[in-house]
Amino acid sequence: MTPEDLRLIGGGLFADNTTLSLKDRTLINFQWAVVGRISDITNLEFCDLLWVNDAILINIVRKKVAEQQSLSILCSALMWEIDPFHSLATQLATDPFNPSSRVFPQVAISESGECGSAHTNKVLAALSTSSSCGGQLTPGLRTHSARRGAATHAASNSGLSLADVAHRGKWSMEQMMKLFVYIASTTKGDLKVARVISGWKVADAVVHSPHLAPGLSSRADADPNDSNLQQKFALSLFDKALDRLKPHKFIFTLTASLLMYFEETYRRYPAHILHSKMISVVRSVVNDGQCGEEDALNLLREWSIAVRTRFVQDNVLSLPIGVVADSLTDTARAAQFVGAHTFKETLVGTVATLQSIAGATEETRLRLKVVEDTNEKLVVANKQLATSYSKLAASYEHLVASIEKSMQRMENTITEPERRTIASNSLQLLQPPKWPRTLNKLGGVSLSTLICQYLEEDLEAAPYDRKNRAQTECKRAMVIAFGVMGDRKPMPFRSLSDDATRAKWRAQAQQIAQEVENEIVEQLSDGKRKRKPYITGIVKACDALKSTKRKHEDTTSGNDSYEQ
Repeated sequence: MTPEDLRLIGGGLFADNTTLSLKDRTLINFQWAVVGRISDITNLEFCDLLWVNDAILINIVRKKVAEQQSLSILCSALMWEIDPFHSLATQLATDPFNPSSRVFPQVAISESGECGSAHTNKVLAALSTSSSCGGQLTPGLRTHSARRGAATHAASNSGLSLADVAHRGKWSMEQMMKLFVYIASTTKGDLKVARVISGWKVADAVVHSPHLAPGLSSRADADPNDSNLQQKFALSLFDKALDRLKPHKFIFTLTASLLMYFEETYRRYPAHILHSKMISVVRSVVNDGQCGEEDALNLLREWSIAVRTRFVQDNVLSLPIGVVADSLTDTARAAQFVGAHTFKETLVGTVATLQSIAGATEETRLRLKVVEDTNEKLVVANKQLATSYSKLAASYEHLVASIEKSMQRMENTITEPERRTIASNSLQLLQPPKWPRTLNKLGGVSLSTLICQYLEEDLEAAPYDRKNRAQTECKRAMVIAFGVMGDRKPMPFRSLSDDATRAKWRAQAQQIAQEVENEIVEQLSDGKRKRKPYITGIVKACDALKSTKRKHEDTTSGNDSYEQ
């Protein structure tokens, strides 16, 4: 596998536009990044991901040599298809309701790693004949091709030693490995290999991760220069992953990675589920949800240009010159250019500005004198206001106490049926939810993921579209799930008011969803193979089971009639 193959694979899986293909993209990009076997990362959990100094530090277990290893993963040199930051961020943003603690839940757990190899081989085989790759992939790619290709690419860089590559891939070469341990500067060498396999040409380059950056807009309803707005967008986009990825700087970096490539990915795939999710979140956080779809799209484009420009400026000494030039717009290139005439005009303007400042100093001093006199008057007025405020505060506390007593007496007089009626009427005032786009394609969507999203977003109340086969399939799956769930069904999510209660509800719902999924899978599995937890397969298996049972009952009934 070559870096060009990896870019084709990453772009092809992104173009498939399903949550399963986006997880597979992260899987293959991470395998390339660690120069490892697929079994090295299939059991990776979110708690194994740490954010340290512009890099993701992951702890993996090399199963073949039974050793644990910590490795750094860096962002790519402006190649979104192979960027592990962009892959992970896309996976989390498009599948927020997946309750699994594993980074790659689509791969079955296996001590030998054979299941992971079979899954990856199936993905690579499908891509080799897909229209998105156009027959450009190297023929015969297998699960081990990523490890071999990453090692070959790293070893071809003159700035790396063979010892650095051997340490990164954890090759055990008996006596030679002992020599490598003596000469390898493991931490420094590992970072050098990480840079090269992420697309950076110079092994010793200083690489900075993408950061949030303000945009440049004059829109009245949303100020993109407000960095807090971008942070609010990031926390809302990854609200279901806040307990998995810490600190918040990790979340902000993943968000910056999505924004940095947004202009490019949206131009190629405008209908992608990632872009729909990002636009929806922007509309919800800007101006109390009053932002239009076109305004949200323009704001994301402004943020994308700002984040990408800052990334280029931070890494201008490390990026190839051609990449820097290609990444800038005409306006950005003009802003970067400084000639002799520009310097002269800037110097003249600076001198004129300094003269204006000097002339305004005396006027400013006189105004400050007036401000000081006014402040003395304000101090006296503030004392009077403080006295009035104390009296009002005492009256307010007395009023609040009276209201609380009245509400307590009223609550004691309300019967339990009346309380349920009030709660029901309150919920009916809420707008019915819309059926989410992410559930219009069910490839790779597990039953536990559907249960969590169905309960939290109250999708049972969503308008039913008979033409939407995916919605029909989901409703049938939830009928099965509710039958197994019984009285374990949690209270309505919309009735909860505070964040702490909602977090507790999510944890409980995830546990129930996982239990129900495991029970159904166990009931549908036979001795030959274990049933996968995907929605479509479970519904088909239940239909087949009902059909078999119905035929058996008809046969039994016919035999009884014959005997009579």
